[in-house]
Amino acid sequence: MRHGIPEASVMLIILITGMLPLLSQGAEEDPTTLAAVWTFVKEDDEATFWKLAWSPDGTMIAATFFDNKCLILDAEDGTVIEELDMSDHIT
Repeated sequence: MRHGIPEASVMLIILITGMLPLLSQGAEEDPTTLAAVWTFVKEDDEATFWKLAWSPDGTMIAATFFDNKCLILDAEDGTVIEELDMSDHIT
């Protein structure tokens, strides 16, 4: 925690700032989807949020975390399509 701001909040701010170029290229920021990612971060195991990326067609979002988990979300409503544990694929 820095200056009273939880690290997860700082990471989310950095993440959203990094997404601005994507948003200007046609991907739309969806508060519902971002809320679904944020809920996963806060309610699961407080894993550090690493990166968020839209699929080329804009229908899905991949959210990755430093605990080697990856969430695939529906970009329209934020529902979790798939949760992947990438631990076995990291050497």
